[in-house]
Amino acid sequence: MKKAAAFLVSIFLSIGILLSSIKVYDKRLGDSFYEAIGDIYANEYINKGLEIQEREANLSDSMMLFGSSDLGTLDVPTHPSNFFKGKSGGFKTYVIGRGFSQSIIHAINFGGLGECIKDKKIGFFISPPWFQKDMLTPDKFIMNFSELQFYSLMFNSKIDKDIKTKIADRVYYYVKNNENLRHIRDFCYIYIMDNFMAKPIYYIMLPYHKIKFNLLSIKDKMNTESVFKKFEGKPKYEVVKQTEFDWDKEKKLAIEYGRLHSSNNKYAIDNKYYDTYLRDKLPKYKGHYKNQSYLGSQEFEDFELLLKLCKSIGIKPLFINVPIKGKWFDYGEFSKADREEYYKRINEMVLRYGFDLADYSGHEYDDYFLKDIFHIGWEGWVCIDEALYKYYQK
Repeated sequence: MKKAAAFLVSIFLSIGILLSSIKVYDKRLGDSFYEAIGDIYANEYINKGLEIQEREANLSDSMMLFGSSDLGTLDVPTHPSNFFKGKSGGFKTYVIGRGFSQSIIHAINFGGLGECIKDKKIGFFISPPWFQKDMLTPDKFIMNFSELQFYSLMFNSKIDKDIKTKIADRVYYYVKNNENLRHIRDFCYIYIMDNFMAKPIYYIMLPYHKIKFNLLSIKDKMNTESVFKKFEGKPKYEVVKQTEFDWDKEKKLAIEYGRLHSSNNKYAIDNKYYDTYLRDKLPKYKGHYKNQSYLGSQEFEDFELLLKLCKSIGIKPLFINVPIKGKWFDYGEFSKADREEYYKRINEMVLRYGFDLADYSGHEYDDYFLKDIFHIGWEGWVCIDEALYKYYQK
């Protein structure tokens, strides 16, 4: 009995020390923030953390953009980070995600942020390659998985238990063979079981996981401090240059820019990309996609899980249905009917849950909508910029 009491005392002391440490870091960080952080793509501290994202969400003029590698085309002048420089649309964009950040990763992120993104302006980019069968392998999932965000989601009492159970089940699938994430695997396994045998084990192990969560929170604040140090001496806020946009003119300029930068091939693909990845392999790609499909993937269930979570806690993103390059995938013999059914299914899912939708599936054959075979390009970004601007004004 004495040993048990001593153990409980040590647990509570540990939690108390950790909470004190969190308060120390909160004081050190204060209300600091640098808006230029919004232009950083694929930063692990931002993508896997909560501190910076929460600060972004708490700004009155922010728009958080969640997606995958589409957000990395910062070399395109019409990318939102460039186009809305100086808050020209009345807001600042913040990019979150990188390659293989797919529906389940973003569902965990949204759940981790919880109520702080309720009713906030958010753009969510849906990428067709996510829906290739077995696209998200365990190693690619783990690459983007955040333990901190996962714990925050699972400990959030305002998120439906059914949603948390389904997310835990998906996480278990991806981490079950990774010894470095054994504690997450065990947590998920016990949580999913949810029976009279599992519940006592869950509550016995709960203090351990709470301590782990607090340790991760402290590490997140330390990482935030290290990100902020890189901006010391630089302006915290952008100089505001609000603009009235002539969208037709912007699209024409983007088309001219795209034409100039995709002049060495008939697919309207960025010159450098074409030379690097496609020119010497062109015969290989004839019929390369003939047996591929976007219709038989687990990703649809993960995407629906994300939609349910958004609905559950009042997150209201603008969902952006991004196309692929029609000319190129016709050459590769990817079924056009398959593609059209995929776009239709995505649109129906988003609208069924009552969310705003920007559907660009009809732009597969617009030469300069994409800069390569998958990623948003010159004219495409202007179209999306316009949608983001109008969504922000609502």
